[in-house]
Amino acid sequence: MQKYFSLIDDCLREYGDQIDLKLNPGISVSERALIRTQLDADVPDAFLDLYSWHNGQDRRCGPMFFPYYWMPIDSIIVSRVIFREDFQIISQPASPSWVPFLENDTGDCICVDPSGFSTGIKNQLISFVHDDGSLTSPIFTSIEKWIEYLALALSEKVLKPEPYSQCLEMYGSHNELVALMNRVDPGCPRHF
Repeated sequence: MQKYFSLIDDCLREYGDQIDLKLNPGISVSERALIRTQLDADVPDAFLDLYSWHNGQDRRCGPMFFPYYWMPIDSIIVSRVIFREDFQIISQPASPSWVPFLENDTGDCICVDPSGFSTGIKNQLISFVHDDGSLTSPIFTSIEKWIEYLALALSEKVLKPEPYSQCLEMYGSHNELVALMNRVDPGCPRHF
């Protein structure tokens, strides 16, 4: 995974002032040891690796992956409490075991599914649309596949900084994006 983090760092450095993501420093070794307990979830090691690299982003800038902000651990902890308490009123199919880590301003999020609730595949990534459960779907079989996708999307210029918002946006067609997703993670049962 470190090679993908390095590739992402290189791509972001290349963009320089074109992008301002305000990435937080990574969590410490001692914080890493407490995360599963704080989240009350058996998140995969790759999730901890991601947060050791950077602990999300500062919300005072544009979303990292339009329209999604990368949530820091403290925001995830709060969201997990809300997610579990509001489970009965949010659209199905959803699981209180999901761990959101990317969110937008309308309550939609990308979650790690540690329990395999959705399709039986533990630790897959789920796109959760808060007000339409029929749009909820798996998008990657693991966080490792998502990180690989992100690194390749940046290096192949499928994701580039948007000049006005200074966040990463898709360039090219939706078909190019899906083709890259399928190349990185061909086994994912995603549906758009």
